[in-house]
Amino acid sequence: MNNNYCSKSTTQRTREYMRQYRFQRQQSETLRMLESDEDEDAAMNISNSIDSSADDDVSDNHIPVGIDQPVSPSSSSDHESNSDSDNNEETDGDCVNDFVLLHDVNNQTKLFPGCPLSIREACLAIVKLARHLNLDKSGMKELLNGIRCLFPADVKLPRTVKKLLMVIGFDYSKRVLYYCRECLCRLQTPEQTTCIDGCSLNKQRRPFMNVIELVFNDVKDEIYSTAKRYINLINEYSTCSSAIFPSDVPNGSIYKRLTNKNKKQLTIMLHTDGAPVTKIGGKSLWPIQATILEIPPPVRDRANAVMVFGAWLGSTHPNRQLLWNNIVEQIRSLYETGITVRLNNNKKVKYNIRVQLITFDLPALAHNCNIIQFNGYDACPFCKIHGIAIGTQVFYPYSPTPSLLKSDRDYLQLALVNLPKSRTNGIKGPTPLTKILLFPVQICIDYMHLVCSGHFKTLITYWSNLLLPNVFEQASTLLSSVTLPHSFGYQFMQLTQFTNWKTKMFRDFLLYCSPIFVILFLPDKLALHFLHYFAYIRVLHFYQSPNELDGIDESFSFYFEHLSEHYGPKSELCTVHLHSHLLAQVKRHGSLSMTSCFPRESYIGNAVKWCQGKKYMLEQFITWYKVDRSLYSDSKLDINKLFSNGQLDDKYLDKLLVTSMNDKFTKCCEKQNIPLDKQNPVKQFARYFRGIKVFHSLSYQRGGYAISYWVSFNSNECLKNHGICFGEVIYYFKHDDKDYAFIKHYRCINKTLADGLTSVHVSQNLMNQLNKHYHFFHDEKYSYNIVLVTSIMNKTIRMPWIDPKVSVFTEIDMTTTTPRPQRTTAGHTSKYADYSVVSFPQLKKHSIIKTSLINIDPLSPAGTQVGNIKAYGDRKKLMIIKTGTRQEMEEISSRFSKEAGSEEIAIPERECEYEQDVGCMSMSGNIDDNGNDDDDEYTPSAHLIKKPTLTTTPNQRKQTIRATTNFSPLSPLNFDQGDDEDFSRILPSVSRSSIAKSDKRKNTEIDTSSFSNSSDDEHEVSGNRWSNNKENLTKSNVDLSNLKNKKSKKKRQRTEQVVVQQSNSECQALATDIELIKKRLTRLEKLYGIVKRNSSFDQSRKSATQNSQSSMTEDVLIKVQEIFGVDPSTLTSPINRPTKIMRELYKKSEHDLSKWKEYIEPNEVVLKEFIQQKCLILPEDIPFTWTTIINSMTQMPYDAIKYKAKPTVDTIIATEEPRDPSPATIND
Repeated sequence: MNNNYCSKSTTQRTREYMRQYRFQRQQSETLRMLESDEDEDAAMNISNSIDSSADDDVSDNHIPVGIDQPVSPSSSSDHESNSDSDNNEETDGDCVNDFVLLHDVNNQTKLFPGCPLSIREACLAIVKLARHLNLDKSGMKELLNGIRCLFPADVKLPRTVKKLLMVIGFDYSKRVLYYCRECLCRLQTPEQTTCIDGCSLNKQRRPFMNVIELVFNDVKDEIYSTAKRYINLINEYSTCSSAIFPSDVPNGSIYKRLTNKNKKQLTIMLHTDGAPVTKIGGKSLWPIQATILEIPPPVRDRANAVMVFGAWLGSTHPNRQLLWNNIVEQIRSLYETGITVRLNNNKKVKYNIRVQLITFDLPALAHNCNIIQFNGYDACPFCKIHGIAIGTQVFYPYSPTPSLLKSDRDYLQLALVNLPKSRTNGIKGPTPLTKILLFPVQICIDYMHLVCSGHFKTLITYWSNLLLPNVFEQASTLLSSVTLPHSFGYQFMQLTQFTNWKTKMFRDFLLYCSPIFVILFLPDKLALHFLHYFAYIRVLHFYQSPNELDGIDESFSFYFEHLSEHYGPKSELCTVHLHSHLLAQVKRHGSLSMTSCFPRESYIGNAVKWCQGKKYMLEQFITWYKVDRSLYSDSKLDINKLFSNGQLDDKYLDKLLVTSMNDKFTKCCEKQNIPLDKQNPVKQFARYFRGIKVFHSLSYQRGGYAISYWVSFNSNECLKNHGICFGEVIYYFKHDDKDYAFIKHYRCINKTLADGLTSVHVSQNLMNQLNKHYHFFHDEKYSYNIVLVTSIMNKTIRMPWIDPKVSVFTEIDMTTTTPRPQRTTAGHTSKYADYSVVSFPQLKKHSIIKTSLINIDPLSPAGTQVGNIKAYGDRKKLMIIKTGTRQEMEEISSRFSKEAGSEEIAIPERECEYEQDVGCMSMSGNIDDNGNDDDDEYTPSAHLIKKPTLTTTPNQRKQTIRATTNFSPLSPLNFDQGDDEDFSRILPSVSRSSIAKSDKRKNTEIDTSSFSNSSDDEHEVSGNRWSNNKENLTKSNVDLSNLKNKKSKKKRQRTEQVVVQQSNSECQALATDIELIKKRLTRLEKLYGIVKRNSSFDQSRKSATQNSQSSMTEDVLIKVQEIFGVDPSTLTSPINRPTKIMRELYKKSEHDLSKWKEYIEPNEVVLKEFIQQKCLILPEDIPFTWTTIINSMTQMPYDAIKYKAKPTVDTIIATEEPRDPSPATIND
């Protein structure tokens, strides 16, 4: 024994001693519990468990499998990777974990004697606190050690983070897979050096920057846990979504086609995008997020409702197969099996699983769908528009004729065949997503990147270049006078700093303030052009009725058509063309706000914070994701609590303001016959909650700089603004079990935004769109009123107008879900200041007052901010010196006193009357004894004359005639033929009822073929009736495959008999289709007029040289050869590239490249005829084609210098070889 004892190391002897000590403590603890336990059977079970542990002596086999097994570190840094180093050394606290995991089945064991918390409850509270503080593992370890110091020595609290998480039931098994960055070979560990022979990283030291990390979750478990958490909301919202949010995804056409009325359904929306997590190595995190669409917004976008199916972390873009194959197969399996969820009443309900859509930004869309990026040819994922090149950039000009739409069949077939790029329609190859989605109708483009940070930001850049510098400074003053409600979580920055704006600022500026800005500061013609774009986006963003979408495409058509006139031809990018497909997307999947990436990007931004350090970052991400999921409890929300239940709150009520308004309140009650009892006075409230909406009042003391008491409310007496009036809520009160609001009601004015555009004509359609969103009122004409809180509609944003006595307001249709920043002090935010140093120049005095008391003039001179304030019953003009915190302003005030010789005065806040915040009467709005205002009807004043602000104008080139087969403006909602077969391709089955509904819908949809004409819209219904009924048509004697090769010279008559087994009505429908085909053939004959003499019309069977040569008249060939001295028949450029043909022709003539005008311009007529015949161009398309050729020829001399071939070493040697040998002879 002694020899055996001495042979053991110190560590082994220590471990053995600690095990014995733990066993003794565990045995004594068990005996103590047995003495206090009255249940003899339970005591016997525990005793048997302890005895079995004693038999094992020093072994720990009684511990559940996986508890002490080594796991990959999930640390935030190198030192944190060892934060759980005591996992391998048994400590005194491990007996607590063993006891909890084995015996504390009901989680009732107390943390220490006399503690009200159980061990699990205490561990759960610690983990929640750590996650709230966003602590990493090392931080959690320090927190755990600190908490242990506060408790008695016998506290049963785990000592390690790993054991802490296990107590609350967290699964600590390894999930992350590792791959080589270059060859994507699977690695057993991230340090593995061997991968595949030939890989540049094989047998090399492998740092983490050369490792791809990949993780997958169980999709079924993710959906089940989320659905179980919100099962009540899911069941309720599925039946009433059309009444609450008509613009939500469940009311779109695709959702209705995926739904089976006889079965319940859970529908998934997918999203993925990358976000950088490291500065060194360039690693990015790509989580695959998913949300359940049956959960109502905005709950579905909160973190506890977002699911992560998988994630990729690497320095390269994700491999499509690795990232999606596993998830796609899991979803396909759920298509077949569905998910069974146990309801709160223990009833089991089976739900079908469907995927509604997947949304990306443009780069992620091109990568995951395996199509051309948005800056290339054929970049549109929805139609077959090709695009044209101007210089080195590809553009997509406007055309009144839509392009052919891409179909699911195109994505399946063109992805598998090896064709030239020009014939693939931008489809580069297959993608796993086609196994679960119908392309392209289930692809969504996110308006956050396309509109807000995309085209609209580009427009502001155009305006900053076109306008004088001081215009944006004046606009910044206007923007500073606009105060957003608290739900936005921020206030606008200056417009001069728009390059530093976040995307949400572009969104809110576009949706609410942009029409006022363009009317006040842009030329009328440019402002009118933008208002068409605004009307299009505002309706698509959120609508209350699908009827609002009718005719909205005309607004964007006007905007797109005239875009190049104002900003040049290079403004017609692919991003602008993609706007034309937004209307069809909204009809399929709901409004843009419901499929937006704003919540998705916000989630990624928070998830990136979980990935710290340089190693095992994805392990950190998935660990904290799982920990957070385990902490979420089941939601107790229902539809009423979420949207309709009203509640008043009296916290932070300004009683001084309430007292000052007592007289006015009493008069209003007498006027509206509301009896007041002095013995039981009414109780006032500061806030009103209606579900998730929160309305403030002037009496709410913690409003900060935000304003949430400007509201719109229904008023049957006022019909000027569609019965919508503007008011300021002073406070709320309850009377006779009814909730009321005491408001300051401003008088409405019958004005429109069109009144600010005096030099242009505004169409009635556009005016109606603008009048839905913007209403006017008089700043100095108001009265006090009492209304029911149920008449309050929405919070509003108030903005100044051209007339200083008039303001305009717009409603916030959908409350943003951005959380408000936490306050450092009551009534203040850490980001925005509340005080200003103001100067009264006429009095040579200055003071420090609240910024909210100042009425800022939005049209202040450049570089200054002026306004006025009403104090001591009089209004004083002032100039704002500086704005900031109270302490900063005190320092600025003392400095200003010394420098300007001004006297500082104190103006008590109680002596000031709020122009916008307090609601006291202004001088021209006095109330008589009866409580009525004594003002006269408002007489509109003359408009302010806007000064011209343009300094430069772009090269305006109106392109009235565009190609009719290559470009597409608006594409109405259209499902390609055979959609039902396509849905059956990705789904196990499609119910007959849904097919019948889709057939009925197809009969009413408009055909969007490239040969459609607006004059025949009433006759051109979808041709799907032909395809749906073709099984009843005996057409074995009709060769449909040869119809496309049919020559126009000979019109064959059909002599064979076609047997039709249909009713008279069905025959009439077929006859209508035949008439439709005849009309299309008639239109095709217009194209044949150019190619009738062309013997090489079938281009696919010719060689490359033959493809470039079409039949042309001899006189044209002779004239061209006389001009350039080159035989046109020798040109090899393709006939679909007229610019390349002209360049080749000129270069072969060997003329000076800079003198091309001397040869091109005098012979314009001949060369136009040559290009028309050679390239098969219609006469009406020649002007546009010729303009493109001229632009290309202008660029040709510069391209020759830019792409001039650099001399190689062989070239230099070859030029140096033929030297004169005479010097050698002389030396000899």
